[in-house]
Amino acid sequence: ITYSYSDTQQVHRFEWPDPNNPKNPKGRAKTYRQSHINGKGEVEWKKGNSPWSAYRIEEVVETLKGIQDDEPFVVLMLEGEPNVELARLHAIPALTLQGSSWDEAEITRAVEALQATGKNIVLAKLRDNDSTGDKKGRQIQSVCDRLQFPCIVIDPVAIYPDIPDKGDIKEILDNMDADEFIRR
Repeated sequence: ITYSYSDTQQVHRFEWPDPNNPKNPKGRAKTYRQSHINGKGEVEWKKGNSPWSAYRIEEVVETLKGIQDDEPFVVLMLEGEPNVELARLHAIPALTLQGSSWDEAEITRAVEALQATGKNIVLAKLRDNDSTGDKKGRQIQSVCDRLQFPCIVIDPVAIYPDIPDKGDIKEILDNMDADEFIRR
């Protein structure tokens, strides 16, 4: 699956069944590869030196243009492009950072892009149910605190107590409809 971050930047997801992998309870294995188009118009199978915007942030910003300035609006931050696409299927505005880009500079750029809209936004980081998700949630909260941008980090267990280890929005939406998810 190819996820386009810009006209010149893409992430390619390769996935295959792997039911016997004890490290992956979901029964599959996956890998991601970045590519970019260099100055000569050639595809290079690496990230390149140009910054990457958050995945689907342009779509979120476009959605925000239709919202009144004082109307509160929640932007969901998820982990992984497939989860953003799943949220989009349920008309939930969401974004993510490129897999290797969960650092302060990348998070700051995404938050500043949301701030620049001038809208009444809360960034809601729905973390994955694992230690990496917890770490990413703390990183997001730290940057938002520094930038004085409203943010909540959502423990997925608070929404779906039976979520498995490493579970994410997919397992939540497999067990409830989008309206119930939003309500919780």
